[in-house]
Order: sequence, then C-alpha cells, then structure tokens
Amino acid sequence: MKIGITGGIGSGKTEFCKVIRQEGYPVLFADDIAKNLMMTDHDVREKIIIAFGTESYKDGVLQREFLSSAVFSDPEKLAELNAIVHPAVIRETAAQTDELLNRYDLVFYEAALIFEAGMDNLFDYIILLTANEKNKVDRITRRDNVSEEKIRLRMQNQMSDVLKKEKADLIVENDGSIEDLQSKVKFALSILSTIPA
Repeated sequence: MKIGITGGIGSGKTEFCKVIRQEGYPVLFADDIAKNLMMTDHDVREKIIIAFGTESYKDGVLQREFLSSAVFSDPEKLAELNAIVHPAVIRETAAQTDELLNRYDLVFYEAALIFEAGMDNLFDYIILLTANEKNKVDRITRRDNVSEEKIRLRMQNQMSDVLKKEKADLIVENDGSIEDLQSKVKFALSILSTIPA
C-alpha cells in the first residue's frame, strides 16, 4: 500500500518519518523529488525560466533564494510555480512508489501539500499530523531561525488542519514528547500492517 503523510509546517512530519525509517520502511520526500526535478528536468527548468526569468538559474544551478523571495508573499506567483512543478512531481512520485512496492508492503510519502496539489488519489491511506499553533510556531522558529511573522505567512499558504481532517484517514496529534510521537508511529504501523492490501 502507498501511504501519504501530510500536515502543516511544524506539525512534526520529519520526526514522524524518521521513526518510520527506523522501523524499516521506505519514505519518499516530496521536497527532495521537487528539488531534483527543478535541477534535472529540462521541461520544468524551461518553464521556470520563462515564468520567473533567467535569474532563476545561475550556471545551471537553481537559485533557491531568488525563487523563494519571488513567491514568498505572492500567492499568484506561488500558484504559478506549483503549477509548473506539481505535475512533474506527481508523475515522478507515482513511478518511484510503484517501483518500491515491488520490494516493500508499505511505502510512505511525505508532502506538506498532498491535498493542495491534488495528490491524495495517489495513496491508499493518508496520515495527517496536527499540532497546536503555538507548538508549530515554536518548532519552526527553532529549526529555521525565522520570525513569527514569516512563519504565519507560510501557514496562510497551506490548507487549514480543519479542512485536512475531513480528508485524512488517520489523524496524529503531535503536541507531546518525541517518545509520545514514536509510540503513535508504532501504533499507526500496527494498524496499517493488519489492513489487507
């Protein structure tokens, strides 16, 4: 089965996936696939250059800071970038998860924007991580060393947990300790491993 893992920034997706990997299951990361495609996929690169200018790449290397600043507080520009990258990510995700299913019973895929990108139909089940807003802000502040204002701007670009809860199959509330999260991962795995494929 293919399992999607999603949640807003600061919800703890990375820690959740770390435990899954420790339990011996493969996890693909949407961000890694997207970054790779923006570097290696000719069609994606050309579309980014047309939309955002030649400053998007320097000596063939994606200028992430330039691109981030171009879309950061402009929802239309962000939507334009997503429209370029998401279809390629969806194709690559389907190919990679299918390949891994030849060797594993459960394959996991982490992406903040599973629902926003219309990727939910790629998965048999979707796990949503949630946390209260204060915990999310505290985690991102520590991790990225950015202002609360910038964090809240990023949060506004994501679908609310209320809407995501209506679409998810399993909801994991992550407001406790790392140990608490680890036990919840193991509980989720025990449920998934008993579901017939």
